[in-house]
Amino acid sequence: MMTLENLMYINSLPYSKSVSWDSGRACLHGTRQDIINKIISWATNMTKTQQSRLCLLRGPPGCGKSSIAHTISQIFHQQNRLAAAVFLDGCVDQKVNTQTVGSTIAYQLAGYDATIRQRMAELIKADFSLASANIERQLPELIGAATHGLTMIGPIVIVVDDLVDPQEQHRLLTAIANSSTSLPANFCLVLTSRNGSKLADTLQNEANWSIQDIGFDDTGDGSLDIGKYIHQCLRQLSSIKPNLFQRYTLEGLSKLLLPRALGMHYWVTTAYRLLLSSSEGNDCSILDEILSNPLPLSKQEAMDHVYRATLHVLRDISLPVPVDAIFHVLIQSPPTFSPSSARRIRPVAPKHARAPLEILEELDGMIEIGRDQQGLPLFRLHPSFGEFIINPQRCGTTGFHVDRHLPPAYPLAELCLDEMNHKLTQNLCQLDDLMVLDEEILDREDRILHFIPITLQYACCQWILHLELTSYIDPVVPKIQKFLFTHLLHWFEVISMLGHFQLILPFLERLAAWIKVVNSLLNI
Repeated sequence: MMTLENLMYINSLPYSKSVSWDSGRACLHGTRQDIINKIISWATNMTKTQQSRLCLLRGPPGCGKSSIAHTISQIFHQQNRLAAAVFLDGCVDQKVNTQTVGSTIAYQLAGYDATIRQRMAELIKADFSLASANIERQLPELIGAATHGLTMIGPIVIVVDDLVDPQEQHRLLTAIANSSTSLPANFCLVLTSRNGSKLADTLQNEANWSIQDIGFDDTGDGSLDIGKYIHQCLRQLSSIKPNLFQRYTLEGLSKLLLPRALGMHYWVTTAYRLLLSSSEGNDCSILDEILSNPLPLSKQEAMDHVYRATLHVLRDISLPVPVDAIFHVLIQSPPTFSPSSARRIRPVAPKHARAPLEILEELDGMIEIGRDQQGLPLFRLHPSFGEFIINPQRCGTTGFHVDRHLPPAYPLAELCLDEMNHKLTQNLCQLDDLMVLDEEILDREDRILHFIPITLQYACCQWILHLELTSYIDPVVPKIQKFLFTHLLHWFEVISMLGHFQLILPFLERLAAWIKVVNSLLNI
């Protein structure tokens, strides 16, 4: 039981008024995922593999070490496994050194666990000098002693970020390296360090240290800071779309974009690809829209500005179904939906209408989340973009809001099947010679435009995608039966005319797999 006397001893720790972890400073959802997954895996499997329990994130200033540290803190806090998180960037204390860092870790540990709090109070009562001792004493004699022999299941994480002073940083790393064995085996520490630390270089070969080198961006070569990356992208744009620079110089535009990116390479990549893929004449209006927004106050707000411009591009796509309906299907689909749901949509897109997922993939709005049993990539909407679409406060003015708790307003599988069942017929393109090869049809493109409406093109190319993702089986079954018994050969003709004959067999294999799943669900 915690008494007022014990509380007095804990409060005697001269802890630093350091900034705690902040979700607003964490990595944008879906970015820096490789390094974050490595750290989570390291901490989670630490006790199983007896590997190092000290992780040092090392990199140049501004590369995102602090954002990664905030993300790791947030993740383990949500699991109730964050024992202490010390962020010294923006700390209000005049003097920050290893002594205050050690006391802050001890103070937060006391708040994390009642047994640790009781033990620390007794230790400080027995030797009051421990409250203000240096970190070389506090780690083994206060923190180590208070946690000794505790039975805790799973990893307990301590994060320390941004001790900039090289001498104090050297002292902190040395103390932790020398005293880490006094902590329980499931305690793991995540620290950040700027490049140039001699001790960090020395520790790289030590068995009890895990060194993770952080670049500016783990989606590229990691060598460009945000300013140089913006300048590089604009230089490439200037040679491809010179009209963008009729009102701006390269240097001037770089200065305008830098504060809007808030250090995010993903923001720059998305804006660059958006401008690159936009039609001539529309690119200037997109750039104007991005620049017309006030300077963002958060990473989320910065991405919202680019996402709104992205949706303006998607709104102009000519499709038989609304783009937001496709988003609805993707958001409601299972987390491990098949690679055909994204990657394979690209080569089967109608030739005269780009598929929204094709554009999203070009804009980096689709991310690979793994591989299936055949080694094919699995894709999803970028988590940040998906969160934008389902939040009415963020995307409500765009007209693309998706309420994931409601069924889709447009049953896309049914719409595609209805389109094919109503419009497919033998020799739809009215060829004089049915034995002629596709490449021998001299007016093939004209016949496609005249006889195969864009709605039918879309349905013929995308019906399997929407069938795989539909959750409404009963109304689809009779429609798919009519398609197979009446219009299958007609579909062969159209899909061949569109230039996708080689995809007929994969489509039918996917249909067979879908039927097998449906039969098991219906106990047929």
